Amino acid sequence: GAHDLRNTPFSGTHPGMEVHTTVIDLLEEKSLADDYKDCVDVGADGGMARRAKERGKDLLALKKTRISNYETIVECPLFVRQAVMGKRVKVFDDLIGTGGTMRKAARALKECGAEELIAVIPHLRLEEGYSAIEPLFKAIYVSNSIDNPYTIRNGVDVTDRVAKTLLEHG
Repeated sequence: GAHDLRNTPFSGTHPGMEVHTTVIDLLEEKSLADDYKDCVDVGADGGMARRAKERGKDLLALKKTRISNYETIVECPLFVRQAVMGKRVKVFDDLIGTGGTMRKAARALKECGAEELIAVIPHLRLEEGYSAIEPLFKAIYVSNSIDNPYTIRNGVDVTDRVAKTLLEHG
């Protein structure tokens, strides 16, 4: 059953303490259950690919270059182009705010010949970001880690994973 954490005392927690867990595997399980198998897995940028590798998940990486505080370019390196041409592609990122990185990733992958795109993004910070990428992806998998109207209705429930992590470190 789900844990209700609203009134749980966390004796032993310290202000500023950080506890990390991942829920990407839960989102990926849901995508596989929905028959999104045989996909090429790609990180929206090198940072996402590195973080996934630390957790045992191998991703190809798009190249993201920051031009300024407000502008980035996302490109499809040759090895990614060769891997995605004519294929279904799952695009992984940590979170979605405005949707800028995922929009640029989708465009780059389509230009590289990707057939179909599926997004796997644990944290949906701004619902506007979801609206911005929705037309570009066949399916979008997010968790309910951040309360907003979309994730409450459609997010993969990660309550048990988060509760277990907090209780183990509390």
